[in-house]
Amino acid sequence: MAAYYSQNLSRECLKGQLENGYKCVHNGGIPPLGYNVDKETRKYVVNEKEAEIVRYIFSQYAEGVGYNRIIASLNDMGWHSKRGKRFGKNSLHDLLKNPKYMGVYTFNIRLEKDVTGTRNPQFKPKDEWIYVEGGMPAIVDKDTFERVQAKIAHNKKVADSFKTKRVYLLAGLLKCGECGPACGGKVTRTGVMACCT
Repeated sequence: MAAYYSQNLSRECLKGQLENGYKCVHNGGIPPLGYNVDKETRKYVVNEKEAEIVRYIFSQYAEGVGYNRIIASLNDMGWHSKRGKRFGKNSLHDLLKNPKYMGVYTFNIRLEKDVTGTRNPQFKPKDEWIYVEGGMPAIVDKDTFERVQAKIAHNKKVADSFKTKRVYLLAGLLKCGECGPACGGKVTRTGVMACCT
């Protein structure tokens, strides 16, 4: 009975949260860096002091600056995360991937726990997502956000090319003469070639 009550309570809580989600209302927890929650409306409002940090991170990454250099400059300027801690690579990656920063309210994207209560964050089916464009104030314009997503995807592709069972002597040292990023090895039918895409 206790287990049934707990599961039922969880379902009822989710119903209330989904209703809040369709209204673009904050559903609890710590808001993302750059936002506060209005106490009366419970909607997101921009925290300009923190928004400056967010814009800086997006602009630096869009210009091709890597995580390590961004983190070093954030630390030099004395800027910290929402929890008052130093930034790390994971926190920067999550921040740069968050569509809230271009004004899209999102909720119910991930399944944080599985049926046993174990943390197992996976994406839910897309038809269950709440994704409301213009549902909250934007900190970064859509063009900058999309340029950053394209750069993240490109960098991931390059990084994946280094995860190989072969040893390439010039891996990480060879740079593309046209577009600039590091090249990785790629096996073709005609032999091994360097590849930056």
